[in-house]
Amino acid sequence: MESVRRVQKTGGGTLTLSLPKEWAQQYDVKAGSTAFVSTNSDGSLTVRATPSRRSETRVVDTGTDLENSLRKVVAAYVAGADAIRVKGALAAAVCEQARARLSALEIMEETADEVTLEVFEQGEGFGTDNLIRRMHVVCMALFKLAQQLFEEGSNAQEEVEKRESEVDRLYFFVLRRTNKERGPVHEALSKALAANALEDLADNLQLVCVEGRPIAPNPKVLALLREGEKAYANCFEALYLRKYSEKRFEVIEAFEKRVENLSAELMKAGKKGGNVVAMKGVLERMYSLAEHSKDLLELGSNLVEFERESAWEKTPLKQENER
Repeated sequence: MESVRRVQKTGGGTLTLSLPKEWAQQYDVKAGSTAFVSTNSDGSLTVRATPSRRSETRVVDTGTDLENSLRKVVAAYVAGADAIRVKGALAAAVCEQARARLSALEIMEETADEVTLEVFEQGEGFGTDNLIRRMHVVCMALFKLAQQLFEEGSNAQEEVEKRESEVDRLYFFVLRRTNKERGPVHEALSKALAANALEDLADNLQLVCVEGRPIAPNPKVLALLREGEKAYANCFEALYLRKYSEKRFEVIEAFEKRVENLSAELMKAGKKGGNVVAMKGVLERMYSLAEHSKDLLELGSNLVEFERESAWEKTPLKQENER
């Protein structure tokens, strides 16, 4: 986001420009910190909290194992490699699968037995906060698709698969970005864990749609999904907006209790209709949705606590006590 700032003149004729407060806090920049400034070809300046990193290239030899080679490419991507050279007879196949699974990855050079992949990730939209927000938006869309199944009996499996794959790609992208962004360790860890919880939640919503087809439509399962969606959104808000409260725990616990109270009745209905396995699977997914939502809530709680401790460390009273 662009902001307008006035250039100031200090003693000796030096020109200064203030840094955005939010940026300084995010990257732990304080008075006395070192900043790295570079001039771009278009006349603009780039200010970094850390030195610009040289482009890093990783090499992956495919051998004869496609899945193992794909895991190596994913590992290089998550570790922050800017380019990945994939060699061997399986190079083309590995790279196509990698591009389907990972975001901002493009083929730049290709021969019969070697492919070079590069990652393009410029712009604010690739910050971890924005990526996690996007994961949330896709999870909400999956909730709606699951509700559509149990309300109308309609099958949107292709769309479900597409949405779940998008969350998978975003998950790996968040891991990559947390390795590259500079900031407090607890922030990076919390973001990685949040992305993992969202990825697991999306997996479970996909399975609700797959396993629930034999028992759809079903108004009681639909009601549970609607309640689960509200409980999940409440938990994500606590994480994303740092708005934790005990009441939020009560909301997710009420959803868990609701699933527990309806389980016997729903299992009986599933058995009567010859779909006990499908009903059991859906109920297990409901419990998992609650658990992963609670994970997000606890991460939000931890971040609020970290912020409180950080604020306390900076207070004059804290410094006086240490003296």
